[in-house]
Amino acid sequence: MEALTGDPDLSSWYASQVGFLPPNKDLLASPEFQDEPFSTYREQLRHSRAIDARNPMFERAMVLCVDAVRRILFENVDIQRELSEKEYYLKMLYND
Repeated sequence: MEALTGDPDLSSWYASQVGFLPPNKDLLASPEFQDEPFSTYREQLRHSRAIDARNPMFERAMVLCVDAVRRILFENVDIQRELSEKEYYLKMLYND
């Protein structure tokens, strides 16, 4: 694990072969990560922000996220509606 995350050449090669994002954001500029499926990941990263795991509501937030994934994958719910609903609840949790 240390080699896959610590060695830039090895981690870049491994990530490009298995479709993972590289462990270092600076590696996203390398040619291996300029095509699919990495364009979707890069777009998600541009619009994402980290959730503070130290927040007392973090565990509840993860329950909501897992529920959204389960419902989207196994209950055939409308993806946009489900994500909008969970976003609403997450904002309530983190803004209270």
